[in-house]
Amino acid sequence: AGNLSEAMRLFRTATQYGHPGAMNELGVCLLKRHEDEDAPTSQQEAFDKIADEAEARNFFLRAAELGHLAAMYNYAIMCKQGQGGPINHTAFLVWCNTAARQGHVASHLRLGEYFAEYGRTQKDRLFAVHHFSFALAHGEKAALDGLTLAIANLK
Repeated sequence: AGNLSEAMRLFRTATQYGHPGAMNELGVCLLKRHEDEDAPTSQQEAFDKIADEAEARNFFLRAAELGHLAAMYNYAIMCKQGQGGPINHTAFLVWCNTAARQGHVASHLRLGEYFAEYGRTQKDRLFAVHHFSFALAHGEKAALDGLTLAIANLK
């Protein structure tokens, strides 16, 4: 806990100077602070976790707006899951697409999953195939099952 607290202090200082990498890492640290908890044991712990998630989401957005790829992805995932704020599929798509266009492999995987799950049109299914294919071609083995299913669903 001491190392995490010190890292957070240093990242927080760097964020004051507008460093997007520090913003992203501070967001990660805020989420890690609660990673080992099964469930909050008190009302205060629950409030702290909610506040940290909201703060992490805000730092990810700030870093994403400054062009940080991992932050774009992290913010997108939080939006899709409703972590640290409301579920926002539009923000998920915007930020995941922005990162994917810059070659972020995990963003392609998540977009493939999204279009495979929520897509209703042939175009959506083709988007799923495209994103899964990109992720697989760049070493993301988890994309293989999704790609196989997405191809099977093409009509």
